[in-house]
Amino acid sequence: MRREYGSLLYELIDQPINDVLILKCYSAIYSALLRWEPRININQINIFSIEGSRMQISLDADLVQQNQPVNLSLGLTLGAAA
Repeated sequence: MRREYGSLLYELIDQPINDVLILKCYSAIYSALLRWEPRININQINIFSIEGSRMQISLDADLVQQNQPVNLSLGLTLGAAA
């Protein structure tokens, strides 16, 4: 098993959703993609707190070999309600 594979988002579970948590999420997502996903160049990551412990993550990137833009948006339940 490759314990270092993936991101550190699991370490942020149940932390209060605030500016510090959102900054940690940016860092965890960016670091994991930079390390493990060489097929993309990251243009922008946006994280929005929705309600309670839910967040919306939006990723804009370019596929390296095809030089095509790609957009990914997903919901994430991570933190605890503040």
